[in-house]
Amino acid sequence: MNVSLLQNCIKNNDIASQQTAQTHHQVVISIKVST
Repeated sequence: MNVSLLQNCIKNNDIASQQTAQTHHQVVISIKVST
């Protein structure tokens, strides 16, 4: 497998996981505010 391609894949996964974590964090905050 191409190393640079593998690094891009890992980088994209990191970005996606960070966005998922941020979205989850915002959902938790909105739940705490609403209760």
